[in-house]
Amino acid sequence: RNARLVYAAPGAKVANQANIIAQFTLNQKPVTILVAHPASPILPSHLTWLQESFRTWEAARGKLGQNLVVVGDLNTSPWSVEFKDLTRQTGLRDSQLGYGVQPSWPMLLPIIGIRNTPTLLTNLFAIPIDHVLVSGNILVFARKTGPFVGSDHLPVTVEIGMRPGVNPNQPERSTAIRSNTSLKPNTSKNN
Repeated sequence: RNARLVYAAPGAKVANQANIIAQFTLNQKPVTILVAHPASPILPSHLTWLQESFRTWEAARGKLGQNLVVVGDLNTSPWSVEFKDLTRQTGLRDSQLGYGVQPSWPMLLPIIGIRNTPTLLTNLFAIPIDHVLVSGNILVFARKTGPFVGSDHLPVTVEIGMRPGVNPNQPERSTAIRSNTSLKPNTSKNN
């Protein structure tokens, strides 16, 4: 519900880089998802467009809601200055943290006809540029890259949930647990 197509910024600074913003409910709480694919920084002008996209998201962070997920081919590694600035300025967390480096691009060897490429060979040349960033209220239960599906990118799968009893002005004291139906606080006395 409430999905809309927006552009990273009005004007000529960004080369028509469209984003999709949608809202959904997770455990009875509103969540905004920003699906994005900024310019690949293959030329200085493209790097400027990527940086402008990130700055626009940073400036719009307050309008995107407390519970935010940013997902897409962000065309930058988690080690880049731009990525580090984006996570610092928005307060978003890289879902890859705690799951090791998960390269997602380029997956060209299967495309050019080399099948069953050893993972080690692929990982030596691939980098993680497909990201899922989450706000502090959103928990990441699992994250992985999927199998080759015919693209030069591997799919990224993330299992998320919402912290129970979220109050942005108070540290979280309850422990979230995963359930088939909902997240519930751990109410044991040892908490």
